[in-house]
Amino acid sequence: MLSNLGRLPFDTTFGHLKLENLWAPCALRGIEGEQTLGAVSVNGSLHLTHTSPMPIPGMLAGLEEELRKACAV
Repeated sequence: MLSNLGRLPFDTTFGHLKLENLWAPCALRGIEGEQTLGAVSVNGSLHLTHTSPMPIPGMLAGLEEELRKACAV
């Protein structure tokens, strides 16, 4: 499953605190072997998550590599 919150247009500075990373959405439906990829963009940065009771090794790193290649075109 792929879930995308899209671009969240809010300021990441809250007084002395600064939000640097955001991991969302993370969801499981209880299906055997499920893999959930989540995407969200905040202040021009894409944040990805991989949620699974049995994650496929290297899946998120592979996705990141493919996205970097696609953006370099």
